[in-house]
Amino acid sequence: MQNLNFVLMGSSPTGLTQIWNVQSVHTGIDLGVVKWYSSWRRYAFFPADTLFDAECLQEIVKFLDEQMLIRTLDRQLR
Repeated sequence: MQNLNFVLMGSSPTGLTQIWNVQSVHTGIDLGVVKWYSSWRRYAFFPADTLFDAECLQEIVKFLDEQMLIRTLDRQLR
């Protein structure tokens, strides 16, 4: 069951990475943002003042893993 929507908001100021708003499917409330965290060289979830269960956290991890794979493949094709 999907509990979260990942809404593409656009590109970072540099244009090199994407930014997504994470929203609850059920309430539409903004839960946080997924964006590139350069110190870790990977996409990370920046939560708002929110509460998550294991199922929601698994969805976030799956989305982060997918975006890292896309980024890796994109960089290999360049």
